[in-house]
Amino acid sequence: MATYGLDKISTTYDTSYFVDEMIRVGRPFKVARVIIPLAQAITSSMSIVVKIFLDDGSSNVTIGTINNTNFQSKRSAEFRPQACQGVSNFYIQLEINSTALSVIGLPLVTEVEIITE
Repeated sequence: MATYGLDKISTTYDTSYFVDEMIRVGRPFKVARVIIPLAQAITSSMSIVVKIFLDDGSSNVTIGTINNTNFQSKRSAEFRPQACQGVSNFYIQLEINSTALSVIGLPLVTEVEIITE
């Protein structure tokens, strides 16, 4: 039985976390674009904070919040993060804060640019 996470047993919706698999790049990179599909349209009772953890989680960048203000009635959210650079790997964490069911679609889509300088 889980205390935290998507599989937490509860009769109400609360805060849950989804952590995507680590993407290994192996050289300096920039996260250029992230697309997060959703199983339903965004409503006023949904809020999802999107963070990218860089280089084995040694630092993180909040790239935005999916909510009804930023993505009204949309079924996906696209971000083009600024200043989101790493050296070897990254993963995405979604912090889901809702009073309604919020279902993330898979796969999350990421676009990475290799830094050659």
